[in-house]
Amino acid sequence: MRECQVLAQFSRDMVEDAITATADPYLWTQPATIRQMRSVQYPGLYDPQGSPIYPDHILPGKKQRGKHYFWYETGGDTIVFAGHGGSASGSTTVNVAYLAFFTPLKYYSASEVKPANYTIEDLAWTYTTAVTTAEEEAARALVTNWLLTDWFDMVVEGTLAKLYKTNDDQRSPSTFALYKSFQKDLIRGSARLDMGGNV
Repeated sequence: MRECQVLAQFSRDMVEDAITATADPYLWTQPATIRQMRSVQYPGLYDPQGSPIYPDHILPGKKQRGKHYFWYETGGDTIVFAGHGGSASGSTTVNVAYLAFFTPLKYYSASEVKPANYTIEDLAWTYTTAVTTAEEEAARALVTNWLLTDWFDMVVEGTLAKLYKTNDDQRSPSTFALYKSFQKDLIRGSARLDMGGNV
């Protein structure tokens, strides 16, 4: 699935979040699934022309000299946001939008209860314990993702192609060709950020 997900920057991989910053600069431990930061905005802050502040991505060094609003990634799992004005006595919000990789899916054995189940007959989800919309979304994320839901045949063909190749099966070339054809369909048939979205 990762191999297919990195073919493009798909709109459905976008995550928006509001971070509570309690210091300036603020060090945010980024999610393990983050792929690429797309947008950072400091709500409530405006430039002299009255436009909202979207800080620049500036790596540490001389380029930061004289800059008040910026952000950058450290070598670890931290992103630094500077210039938003948050402090221990008064926190502020940093709005972010980023592309995320799929969360690894757990295999549920027959004796385990899955948090969410989909029935093709009803075209509907049922949930074990989820009640709210947020809980239902979290339960679905534990068992599937948009690639499995919308492009299941492509995932199956890709998996079979790798199995056949590993076992020197004669079906490997034709299965791989079909898988690559499905990948082209994925690119043509899924909304991407390079299709005119403002970033």
